[in-house]
Amino acid sequence: MISIFPVVVKYLFIWLMTCVLLSAALISEVAYTLLLRIIRGPRKNLLKNIPVIRMLTPFAHKTLLPESSCKIAALFCPVAAFALLFPIYASIPVGTGVPIIDNGGDLIQIMSCVLLSSAFAIISVSSLGTNSGKMVAAWLMKDTMALFLPLMACFASMASYFVSVGVTGDTFSLNPFTLAVPFNSMDAPGIIGVVVFIFVIFSQLQHNDIETGCILLDDGELPDYRGLQRVFLQFWGLAMPYIIILLTAHIFFPWSFFSNSGHGTVESFIFGLLGFISFWLMIVFLRVVVVTLCWKIMAVVQKYLPDKMTPWILPALTITAMLLIYYDSIKVSAELIAF
Repeated sequence: MISIFPVVVKYLFIWLMTCVLLSAALISEVAYTLLLRIIRGPRKNLLKNIPVIRMLTPFAHKTLLPESSCKIAALFCPVAAFALLFPIYASIPVGTGVPIIDNGGDLIQIMSCVLLSSAFAIISVSSLGTNSGKMVAAWLMKDTMALFLPLMACFASMASYFVSVGVTGDTFSLNPFTLAVPFNSMDAPGIIGVVVFIFVIFSQLQHNDIETGCILLDDGELPDYRGLQRVFLQFWGLAMPYIIILLTAHIFFPWSFFSNSGHGTVESFIFGLLGFISFWLMIVFLRVVVVTLCWKIMAVVQKYLPDKMTPWILPALTITAMLLIYYDSIKVSAELIAF
């Protein structure tokens, strides 16, 4: 007989960790808005009209849909889009040694859920049947592909590198990424390729503009779409970038330092707690500082390049990063054969 208690505890923990994710996202967006206002000045009314607060106002609205909308898709697709973030988040061992869903952190499954979740979000706004809904759907589709393709290229390149350095097992999982050994043998070309990939991925995280950050539908888009479904779509738009940041941060965070430090139950618990807190502080720092810098740099590059060259920036950077990592892979393989 299967005991239901461990299952209930596991999924209760998923909800708890999801609350941690959303809390970190909300805190980061508030910190981002305040920092932006302090830098730009004046510093009066810093807490007035914060985008995160505006995002929560649809809780008080009754459900409102355009007459031209497909009611079923508009009502249920935002919930499905948000729900598909749960298996992604549960597959990442965030703050724990083992993920909640222990499938080895399969990257193909994670990226499939990312794509399917984005598809439900696109369907939810395109099903409204209005011109503004079609425009937002086209914008979401463009941003999704601009983020998804570099992500897959990054994982494929890193998988090739892991094979060249002799990593056994499934290289399309999070397990090889958490090992420090494969990265120790990476030379300058490979490191530059990884940095370029991180820049490309962070610069393509979904956002309206620099002012609103990761808050979706904040500039008056879809005024005839209100209620709880819009809130689910807003939370999806807020949580999705943080899922991508989590994936990136987990790869390079020094988990081994915290897991190997301390002897005994009490010291291990303290170091584990310090690792958990440090990790989430790093997530907030990445979102508030690093992601913003990537947005700014990409905006400057697009501003000064000719319009005909702008669409080729992402493909050029992605291909360059892949070639750098592949070059490092070939170099490592040749050294191993010679040895």
